[in-house]
Parts: sequence; C-alpha cells; structure tokens
Amino acid sequence: MIKNRIIVVNAVASIHSGALAVLKNFILNAIDTEFYFLIFTGIPIDIPEECNIRIIVKSNRTRLNRLYWDNFELNKELKSLNCVPDLVFSLQNTDFKVDHLVPHVVFFHNPFMLYDKSWNFFNKNERVFWFYKVVYKLIVKNSLNRQTVLIVQSQWAKKALIKKGFFNFSIKVFKESRSTKLKKISIFNGRQTIQLFYPATPLSYKNHKFLFDLLNYIKEFDTALFSRIKLNLTISKEDLLNLKLMNSYRNIEEAVLLNGYIDQSKVEKLYRESDFLIFPSLIETLGLPLLEASECGINIISINLEYAREVLSDYKNVVFLDCNDLQKWVDNIKHFLPTDRERHQIVTKDDFTSWVCIFEYFNELISRYE
Repeated sequence: MIKNRIIVVNAVASIHSGALAVLKNFILNAIDTEFYFLIFTGIPIDIPEECNIRIIVKSNRTRLNRLYWDNFELNKELKSLNCVPDLVFSLQNTDFKVDHLVPHVVFFHNPFMLYDKSWNFFNKNERVFWFYKVVYKLIVKNSLNRQTVLIVQSQWAKKALIKKGFFNFSIKVFKESRSTKLKKISIFNGRQTIQLFYPATPLSYKNHKFLFDLLNYIKEFDTALFSRIKLNLTISKEDLLNLKLMNSYRNIEEAVLLNGYIDQSKVEKLYRESDFLIFPSLIETLGLPLLEASECGINIISINLEYAREVLSDYKNVVFLDCNDLQKWVDNIKHFLPTDRERHQIVTKDDFTSWVCIFEYFNELISRYE
C-alpha cells in the first residue's frame, strides 16, 4: 500500500444505529492502514491522539442541508483545508461533489429502496419511509455518475439495486467475515427463564408488533411457557406509545424488559446472557444483530427473508420462520435444535470479506487515476 494517500470520508449522517456501527468499525480498521483519512462526521468520534485520521464534526444536518453539504459545502471545506483527495468515500448512500478527478465510492445501506413494500405518505409514522423509497431514490441516483462504485452488504441487495434501475453502476459486495467468539451453546443453559433478545430501533418495520402478538398468543395458549420467558428489547415506554403498542404491552409486560437505548458493551452483555436472538424485522440490508449473534454462537430464530438467509447462510444454529404461523415460533422457542445439515456460504469473486479487502481495492482504484 502506498503511503500518504488521502481519502476523504463523508459520514455526517452516520449518527445512530447500524450506520454509526459501520462508521466506528470503519475507523477501527482504518487506523491500521497507511492511508490518511479526513472524515466528516455528525457526532464526535473517539480516536487515538496520534493516528492517521482527522475527524471534523459537522452536526445537525437536515435532509435539505445534506443536499447542500453534498453538492457544495463539503467541497468548499476541502478547498479551505487545501486538501486534494486521492479518493472520496461516502458512508451514507449518496455521492458528493469535489473539484478533483478522483475515484468515488459509496457505501449503500438504505433498505427502503430495495423492497416493493408501499408506505402511506398520509400516515405520519410511515411518511419518512415513503420519502426514502420514492424521493430519496431519485436523490441517490442523481448524486451518482457512471464511474461511481457502490458497495453493498449482500448479494441480494446488489440484485435488488439492479432491479430498481441501478444497472449502469459498478456494484461490489462487502460480506464482512464472521469472527467467532467462544460461547458454550446449551438449550436454555439450565435456567428456569428463557432469555430472548431483540436489539432494534423503535421503528414500525422492525416489527416489534409481531413479538407482542407472539407473547400474547403464548400467554393465552401456553401459560407455563409464558411464565419462563424474558424478552429484552432496546426500546422504551415512550417508544411503545409512538409505535401504538402500549395496550398490547400492558397484557404481557411481566415478560418484557424495556432497556431503552443501550451502548454496544451492554448489547454484547445481553448477547452473552441470552438463549436466543429473535429477529422478525421486515426490512434490512444486512441485519447486523444476526451477524453479531452468530459471532457469539447463540441460537437464532429469524424471519424467513432473503437478507437473513444470506447473512446466516453458513450458520447452523438458526431457524427461519414465516410470521404468519405463531405456533411455529412457539414450537421453536420450546424445542430449538441446530439444523441437521451444514449451510455453506457462497462467496463470489466480487465479494469483499473484510475492510482490508476494501482498502486494497481503494489502492487499485487510485492507481487507475494516476
């Protein structure tokens, strides 16, 4: 790797959830390279005092402000810093403009454009999702040019983007490799309680409603099982009100632990203490908790959707279920067993398997422009 090549990273919108996790993981790996990174973020990020990364915080970016930032203001910042990048990298779906002829790479992780599901503009809880599917698609597409490289996190996302009209762009797949952490797997670990965990933001498509329907079903038809279940969620009572789930919650609240927002160390602790990850999310590009839980070796009961099957294609301790049969979820909570045949992940030549691979690809792209 050639030293001192400058990479400018746009991540002002990566301030929470999976986008922030991707940014932090990117920084953690970037520190070990010989690039120099200038990263624009929306919130402060801790980095070592002396390293190859400079963070510049540009907070409070509304959608309209972000358009201006991507198209004009970021480039103006680079001019004021006398910064001539060798490559520019966006971690937030849209490309951005710079005066210099350099490679452009965009990390795409917005799921709403990839699904056929319709959202109601007149429903205030769905309006933002309608925006991402209908309007944001045009913003993303218009920000790109045919030389822009898109990086997605799965083969199915690549296929979905092509189907949605992004066939004129180079699309690369980044399947982050699983680093297994040791955890003895045992059914219920001999405890009286059954510890279920679902780390998800309080958004309707995360499908918390299904879990509450499931618990109400169990309470009605299997009181013995219900008395053993403890479901850890990363939402609050206020979130329940916004999701209109309070009435459903009141009937099963003894089985639910509302943790609210928790940091990554608490998330990892709950993985270690849980018997299952239970994952009914209707819309994802990757489903990061699926990867995290599989690294811990715990059992997973997941919705039967393509993103989940791909992420866990080589993982044995998982079962995939449709949400239209509550009894099957009950049966698998009670009698979960590893699958009787191994799944093998298929990795194509276009797949990246680590950030190291992506950084090597950056060098390759830069060399083409020299």
